[in-house]
Amino acid sequence: GHSRNQAQFEENIFLTFSVEDENKTSSTYENLQASDQITESIQGWFKDPALSSTLEKTTGQHKNINAKKQEKNNLIISFDSLTPEESQSYHQALLAHLQQRLNSYNQRSDLKVNVATEYSVVNNKPSLVFLFGIMGLLIGSILGMVWCYCLEKFTQKVQEIGQLEPYGKSFQFISPEKMKKKFQFLSAYLNNKYSGDRIQLFDLTTKSKIALDTIAKNTQIKEIKSYNYPEKIAEANYQLKTILLVQLGYSKIQWLEEIHQLGIKESEIIVFNQV
Repeated sequence: GHSRNQAQFEENIFLTFSVEDENKTSSTYENLQASDQITESIQGWFKDPALSSTLEKTTGQHKNINAKKQEKNNLIISFDSLTPEESQSYHQALLAHLQQRLNSYNQRSDLKVNVATEYSVVNNKPSLVFLFGIMGLLIGSILGMVWCYCLEKFTQKVQEIGQLEPYGKSFQFISPEKMKKKFQFLSAYLNNKYSGDRIQLFDLTTKSKIALDTIAKNTQIKEIKSYNYPEKIAEANYQLKTILLVQLGYSKIQWLEEIHQLGIKESEIIVFNQV
């Protein structure tokens, strides 16, 4: 026989049972109650392995039959098939067998049980391989995106000003020529902009440490605290005006993130182009 996993189609047969009292002594209500109970018994028949094996002998098809009771006297019988034709032949054998059972039940009882209504629906069933494939793709792409995001967040170097926007409120872009005279440029620029202020500088540029504090001696700036990242970063004062020195292709997003988390939000970022 065919295994359930390969099934392409699922058939649902919807049955409604009615009960008549041969002696006409029962009320309509009692008949409804009886049909409710008898539907439960019929559901039990479908759980009997003997029924499946009888149908297997008749049709040559092994199937797992599922019978669900819905409301009082309704039963939904489901099974899977490889083709609509296979589904149809099994459907016919199943209903014929059910009718035989009902006939023998009716012969031994005062109550007559009939199939009042019957209709069926055959649906295409997505294959498990296809479903698992889709799920695998989805999970894979989500994990991939999360991994890329984390990798980018923590190892990515700043390549363009757009990446700096979450970390500062104004940007000054410096050309490679001025980068070579970084110290002189900064002295002039900061003196012009922050004369009389107390400021702090975070140098996230090249590893060569510039004595940024000495800029204060040559300018009108009251005080400059400078930090070569990541040294002494925890001592930073978030109330001071903050300038971040960033070098494209060298400074990492992670460093900016850590400074941002100190509560330093309104920074000016001076961006040095790569040399």
